[in-house]
Amino acid sequence: MTPEAVDHLMDVLAEDNEEAIRFVGLDEAVIGIANQHAGLKPVLCYSERRILDTLAKKQFQDAEDPDEAAREWYGFNIQCLAVGQGTPVIISDEDYEDVDFPHQEAQPIDGEGSATD
Repeated sequence: MTPEAVDHLMDVLAEDNEEAIRFVGLDEAVIGIANQHAGLKPVLCYSERRILDTLAKKQFQDAEDPDEAAREWYGFNIQCLAVGQGTPVIISDEDYEDVDFPHQEAQPIDGEGSATD
């Protein structure tokens, strides 16, 4: 997202969660607001893939292996972060082409027909 779009999301979040955290320099990785289960306040939601791409391109572009340097830094500084009600949600959206997920057919909501009828 653009910095202006994330500014807007932070304004929206401020109404319900003044503790919401915004990672400096990673606005490109924001994908929206995550509304969590009861008792937890909404927070920013980030794409893990976009975080890693942004770090590799902006912070570790001169490293021998920018992707590896970004992944290591991310693991120590972002992935393990837990600072209360403002901690962002990070969606793991790596490319899983080599994983064989079992296919499960959609189940009807009302007990009749299928969810895709």
